[in-house]
Amino acid sequence: MKAKNDWGKPIDESKCIKVKLARENRHYAEDLVPESIMREVYDKMCIYGSPNMVAFFDYLTSDDYDRHIYFFRVADKDRKITNYHVVMFKPDGSYEIGEIFDLWNYQEELKAFKESNGWYQPIE
Repeated sequence: MKAKNDWGKPIDESKCIKVKLARENRHYAEDLVPESIMREVYDKMCIYGSPNMVAFFDYLTSDDYDRHIYFFRVADKDRKITNYHVVMFKPDGSYEIGEIFDLWNYQEELKAFKESNGWYQPIE
């Protein structure tokens, strides 16, 4: 493995993948989405504030039209994950929620969710 990967040799940039960083990675929901809207989604997803449920938001991505997608996990009181969702927050304060059924192959579900909600399309 070391020989195949040029272990200990100078980096050969012709073998590297180069990616331009286009935007700052923002991790916290409160940086992008008003707290009142985040709370609304939280309450809706946690069965209206049930003390037996807890949820976690993780930032995924943003588009050029100020829409933001977060990964949302809902857990029971023992912190066992009960379901997974993606939430697209829009600049007008509205949002769309999509369920993720296959956590290990969520990419296709996320792609379909983006397409059905106009991801990277101008807001009309």
